[in-house]
Amino acid sequence: MKKIMILLILILNILIFSEKTIRITNGEWTPYLSKKLKYYGVASRIVTDAFKNVNIKVEYGFFPWKRSYKLAKIGEWDGSIGWSYNEERGKDFYFSMPFLDLKDVLFFKKSGKTKFESYEDLIGKTIGTVIGFYYGEEFEKAKKLKIFKIDEAKSDEINFKKLLAGRVDFIVESYYVGLSILRKNFTKEEIEQIGISKKVVRVGHYSLILNKKDENHKKIIELFNKGLKQLKESGKYDQYLKEMYENKY
Repeated sequence: MKKIMILLILILNILIFSEKTIRITNGEWTPYLSKKLKYYGVASRIVTDAFKNVNIKVEYGFFPWKRSYKLAKIGEWDGSIGWSYNEERGKDFYFSMPFLDLKDVLFFKKSGKTKFESYEDLIGKTIGTVIGFYYGEEFEKAKKLKIFKIDEAKSDEINFKKLLAGRVDFIVESYYVGLSILRKNFTKEEIEQIGISKKVVRVGHYSLILNKKDENHKKIIELFNKGLKQLKESGKYDQYLKEMYENKY
């Protein structure tokens, strides 16, 4: 009886929100998100099609990440795409089930004779990060203990330029995002100077977030989760990721 009631509630919510348009802020984070990519990137495609499964349309607006977050937080837009949970964000947003699980690693200049096997290896080092990004609880604890220094930038590309110029010792970045940025913006000779840590800084779990200013957003998150589950069960989710790794976006 309980399962039947849950099913009826979900069906009712789908009918209520049918053909509703959700306005979501987006940004540049290739190969997963970009205004220039097919379907706006694989992450945008996953979110769009998960909502499509429950008859909800999506409108994207592309902004710098800091602004994307602020516009969603103040309610000018309903939410944003591709954020990992932390306590501070949880105060302002409902989080969906994660739709991407990505490995963050450290990129370094090979000539720097650097290694990363534990946080002790980072004592006194300078790490490039992007303003507004969250790199996991363990990284944040080490940051607060001042084990290493932080040098923030507005974009990942700027961080790689700093790395090549010797202004930072490491930059923390998702593995495939880092590779995509290097291939797109740097020469073969520059790329050959860059190494990647075998140790993973963290596995980031990325979600859709909708602000808590609208009480309907909690129900819409539930519908999104339902649509995402359907996308995975259909095999399309794995297909989309496979196509991304094959550079079809």
